[in-house]
Amino acid sequence: MRKPILSAQKRLRPLLLATLFLPMACNSTREANECPELIGYDPDNAASDAARAVDAGERYLLGVYGIASEYPGVVRTDLPLRMIEHTSDHECVNLNARTRDYARRFNLEMQARLAPPPRKTMR
Repeated sequence: MRKPILSAQKRLRPLLLATLFLPMACNSTREANECPELIGYDPDNAASDAARAVDAGERYLLGVYGIASEYPGVVRTDLPLRMIEHTSDHECVNLNARTRDYARRFNLEMQARLAPPPRKTMR
């Protein structure tokens, strides 16, 4: 008995799926190679990094580059601002989003730790 010949659509289905999903799987590796400066900005470490900075006597907030400079999570502007170099809107999109999240978490923690003590009200 002869095997039926697969239709062109059935033969191409694995190839089509691979071309759709392979770039997504390779994207993080490619970005790590193209933007190694951004690898160390792990959002899970942002709060502890901010705590270490405050303990070391440092007072600053972080910004990222894009179409315009952005300071994620900044609600007060009385602190010095530092930009994270090598950030942008058009290169290494996933690492830039992760770095932006790191900056947001870092800034929120830094502002909370450096907030002035609440004023005592007289009664």
